[in-house]
Amino acid sequence: MSEVSLTLKTDSLLDLPAGASYHVRSGRANLDVSKGAEAGTIVVYASCDSLQRLLEYYERQVGEYKAALDSRTEEVKEEKKPMCVWWKILTALTAGLFAGIVITIKIKKQNGKE
Repeated sequence: MSEVSLTLKTDSLLDLPAGASYHVRSGRANLDVSKGAEAGTIVVYASCDSLQRLLEYYERQVGEYKAALDSRTEEVKEEKKPMCVWWKILTALTAGLFAGIVITIKIKKQNGKE
């Protein structure tokens, strides 16, 4: 683990010229302290190379998970499509069969009455 510590007196920070900063580095950890653009503000910037690498690793992992999830979602959609088509065909056949039975009964009743 890299760790950085910087101790400054307030006067030395306030006397910094514009654009100047205090900088310290220990291992992979970096720290910059400077005066802000607005009066009375202090800007502290800290970074660590290992954190950046860890962040990039997790970003790649998230990308891989999203890609896997997207492909799985597409597989599920493809699996559902044929069932949907078969359901429509079955519904149409049932409606046709029912209509045929009703028409046949009506025709037999009309032929029987004549």
